[in-house]
Amino acid sequence: MLPALLAFVLQQQIVQMRIKVTIPVDPPVAPVAVVAHRRKLLVLSAPYVHLAWQKSDDLKSPPQAGAGYRVYKAAGPGAFAVLQSGLQSLALADKAVKKGQKYRYYVTALIGQVESKPTATVEVSP
Repeated sequence: MLPALLAFVLQQQIVQMRIKVTIPVDPPVAPVAVVAHRRKLLVLSAPYVHLAWQKSDDLKSPPQAGAGYRVYKAAGPGAFAVLQSGLQSLALADKAVKKGQKYRYYVTALIGQVESKPTATVEVSP
């Protein structure tokens, strides 16, 4: 009886094992029509860059649960770095700019940690 009971317990443990399955997520589609404009809040105030883009018409574009946009910035010929991530809006004001300096920007769409291809790069000198 003991071997039969032991075999039954072992079968139950095997049946209760869980399997972790990772389902790949298709990347979102990149936003479109990104533009950058130099602006000033007041006549004597510091300049800033206003970025705006449009959501792609594709169904895999944000907004969805856990979706948003990531904006990258580079000063002059320097390397790009993340300026802001997780944006839900279709625009951003970058106030960390200097007059006469050239800046480059691009935007990606995010769903969770999956990122789209980048938009075209835009350049602006405030």
